[in-house]
Amino acid sequence: MRRVGLLVWHFLVVGALNFLWGGCSGSGPHGSGLRTARGEEASQRIWKAVKAFCDEKGSKTGGVPRTPSLDWRAELSNMKLSYQGEVVEKARPLTLAQILDGLPPVEFGAKINLLDVVSPEMKEQLLNPEALLLEGDELPPEVPEPRIHAEKDEWHKICRALYERGLVRPVKDFPVLDGQTVVNGAFGVAKSGKVTAEGQEVLRFIFDLRASNSVLRVIEGDIKSLTGAAAFQRIVLEDSEVIRLSGDDLVSAFYLFELPPVWSPFLALRGAVPWRALGIDEPGETHLGAAVLPMGWNSAVGIMQHVHRRLALEGPPRGGGLPSLLEIRKDAPFPARYDGWHPWSIYLDDTTVFEVLERQVAESLVGEPAEAQERLRRAYEFWGIPRSDAKALNGVARAERLGALIDGEEGVLRGSTERAQRWVDRKALQIFAGKEVHTLQFRRPLFSVMDVIWKQIAKGGEQVVLSADTIQEILLSGSLQPMRFTDLRAQLDPCVTASDASEQGGGAVYSKGLSRSGIEEAPELMRGKDRDCRRLHRRVWPFGDEKVDITKVSKKELRTMLKRVPGLTGVVSGGGSPCQGLSRLSSERKHLGDPRSALFFQLVEKMKWIEELAAEMHMWCLSFVENVVVDDEDVAAMIEALGWTPILACSRHLSWVRRPRLYWCPVKLRPRVGVSFRSLVEVVMESETEPLELVLDKGWHWPWGEKEKEACEVMRCAAVGNAFHCGVVAALVNGWCAEMGVLEAISPREIQQAFYEVLKTDERTVEEEDDSEASHLDTAERVMESKVEEERAALRGKASLVLPVEQTTMDRDLPAYLVEQFLRRVEFRGSDVRLDVGTIYRPDCFPRAAIDVSRWKWAVSQENSYDVIIVDSSDPVGPAEKLFSKEFYVNAHRILKPGGVVCSQGECVWLNEGLIATMVKDYGACFASAEYASIQVPTYPSGQIGAFLARKATASGGEVSCRHPRREPEAMELRYYTPEMHAAAFALPAFLKRRLEVQATKKRRLSWD
Repeated sequence: MRRVGLLVWHFLVVGALNFLWGGCSGSGPHGSGLRTARGEEASQRIWKAVKAFCDEKGSKTGGVPRTPSLDWRAELSNMKLSYQGEVVEKARPLTLAQILDGLPPVEFGAKINLLDVVSPEMKEQLLNPEALLLEGDELPPEVPEPRIHAEKDEWHKICRALYERGLVRPVKDFPVLDGQTVVNGAFGVAKSGKVTAEGQEVLRFIFDLRASNSVLRVIEGDIKSLTGAAAFQRIVLEDSEVIRLSGDDLVSAFYLFELPPVWSPFLALRGAVPWRALGIDEPGETHLGAAVLPMGWNSAVGIMQHVHRRLALEGPPRGGGLPSLLEIRKDAPFPARYDGWHPWSIYLDDTTVFEVLERQVAESLVGEPAEAQERLRRAYEFWGIPRSDAKALNGVARAERLGALIDGEEGVLRGSTERAQRWVDRKALQIFAGKEVHTLQFRRPLFSVMDVIWKQIAKGGEQVVLSADTIQEILLSGSLQPMRFTDLRAQLDPCVTASDASEQGGGAVYSKGLSRSGIEEAPELMRGKDRDCRRLHRRVWPFGDEKVDITKVSKKELRTMLKRVPGLTGVVSGGGSPCQGLSRLSSERKHLGDPRSALFFQLVEKMKWIEELAAEMHMWCLSFVENVVVDDEDVAAMIEALGWTPILACSRHLSWVRRPRLYWCPVKLRPRVGVSFRSLVEVVMESETEPLELVLDKGWHWPWGEKEKEACEVMRCAAVGNAFHCGVVAALVNGWCAEMGVLEAISPREIQQAFYEVLKTDERTVEEEDDSEASHLDTAERVMESKVEEERAALRGKASLVLPVEQTTMDRDLPAYLVEQFLRRVEFRGSDVRLDVGTIYRPDCFPRAAIDVSRWKWAVSQENSYDVIIVDSSDPVGPAEKLFSKEFYVNAHRILKPGGVVCSQGECVWLNEGLIATMVKDYGACFASAEYASIQVPTYPSGQIGAFLARKATASGGEVSCRHPRREPEAMELRYYTPEMHAAAFALPAFLKRRLEVQATKKRRLSWD
């Protein structure tokens, strides 16, 4: 039976791959006859992958994995979806018997004072929780009211168990917002596969801290360093190498570290508990607040990651003293490889150490933990931190970490069996797709199978009809399960290409001129107003501080950012202004008067602040500015603002591509091997301009007329020399070059390109006396070929274009080094490496349309022209976003007459409460009145849709509300509309009404009960 199963899976994989190869149809190309040698090799590789997939033994069954025989309807009923489409298990009622196994022993709860472990910056935050309270508009309109999921008597028993273990402490006061107390709830979540002695599910105790989370800022801690198993794809194994894994899992890690007492009132639980229920012989009741890192607090993960990393990095005996440059983390490049390379990773309470060893060496070390793991264990012993012996890894060849199976012998990274087989058959595609994504990431090209499924998810809705295409994708994805692995022995092609032709991203490639400095950069400050640009920044520099608007960055913020980096000795600040108003490619450039390019002066101000702060903190500072080649007047203005003289650099000396750029830097650059400086003296030759009739051959003329020919076109023609008989200018240039003993020849490629540019036009660029269109084109082509060939011959005769002997010694290992460095910085491995901006779902889900520019300019050009503007738009996604922007409101206000009304689509009160509040607020900032009306539409999701109505002030200063009709509708004989219905549309649900009223409050603060 085993062989039958292997053959079935082999058939499914081969069939799915052939189906994809044929363009997802049965009529695609197919081979015939005997299988080729390469085909046989491919089939054997698939067979090997199928065997590895089917022979993986489950940790509990000990045999070939099979789909669990479960009541899947009941399983799925215990799940729900968040608004973001994530699978969330339902809250379970708590009992003491079910949570005891998940609580730490009495002697371990709150064992370690958190302040003894954290950094000084983190300590300051933990000692001042009031500094993290939200204020004013940041506060929610209503505080969530989570409840305790337990019977009263059972809850008292649970509270005593928590109190005895030091997990909670009594509190007297807690915050109050607008008369509403900020108190929290609790519930249980099932631990997969674990049951009590009585057969009940073991539950993980969860503090439901939604109330506290709604009024507190998040302490980020080290949350940006968290990385999943996909990061391990960057490991590359040679044929003779294997991996040995070591690691530990801390026991009840979140409950080990004691929070300062000042935090407990901010993390208080709902419902008073009798003192006697806690084992304290006192009358009355008390509330309890968290005394440890509570799971459910939005800051707990970042703090826990920070604590564990501190334990790993700090020197003995308080820490393991692990090398920081070998840490696998999301916010830094992958560790550079060298002899004795043993990278390590921390994910909350889990540690993993990779030892890449020669096979013979690894065989002698089986069962022995890595040195880094032993050092970290000594740190655990110093603090008295318990770890799980059952989950410990000691130099094993195969293990599951972070939901991935790592096979160090075979050099394969794949999804684990348990995750691969927990498929669901229904309940919204989000669940299925979410489960699939985890295992598909280990063979990223397989994501190409899923296309329509993302589009169906993007439409939203709980009920989704599975189309034939979606079913096809699910079947294909399932058939290719055995192929979901990364071969860590697969080598990278040293030829790395890059393209900036992507729809929303950019390209990146390593230059051959890079040197091995061995220095990794500290966190960057990123700035970008464009949303897609910010996504790209987050991908490239996930650990950087992101600022949306450079005009709002203060000196105080910069000082805080610099002080947050431990051991900082220097800072590099650089940037460039947007080029829209500066680039010579723009015929309508407004120079530094363009509001976008004028941000250059903001950059100068911020860089000077950084220089002052660096001097104040006794650090070195290197500043630079980069810009496109700009006009002389802009260069002069920049020099005046910066006080630096620019240098010109261009890629033309090492590439076919010309990319001239201006760089400003206060440090004088010095020549080195491969880098030289040229001082240029511009020669301005003055003479009578040559007649335009000399530019073209006899019989040819410009269709737009010689008098209108612009000077730039003349100079373009002059630049290509005798190919166009350009006369006086060409003669002067060639004469000057010959006299000075220097010959600058224009390449044939440039000549041909220039020739094409002169000839091409939407109408006919050049006309010959013959009236035949075919004759015109034939003549043009013959002339072009003849002239270009003449120039090539002339160039070959005039000068040698052979470069001198190589002046630099090329490091032969550098290409391999650059490939490795590239791998360290990309996110995934696959058949190709694609860097993009990380947009949700697939790029083809986004519309390829935008608001017509001419219509937009037309609307902008009007003023005081319209009585009513009605905007029946789609949702604020993609091109329709502009219709929900402040820019649009301002223009709508300007083009309306006094008393004019704008009415726009207002989404749904049940789904878009936040958007509605924001729109009413923004409309109110522009218009005399801004209101929201609710309309009943049975065919719309939830049966309701809204409208934003805003009115411009009238010339007489009369009423501006839209709540009452301006004409008597009775005379209009309408079938549906009445004045009463009109007024009723402005009656809002209580929750939205309160939010809009609270939003109007200038300043709101929390008080204490």
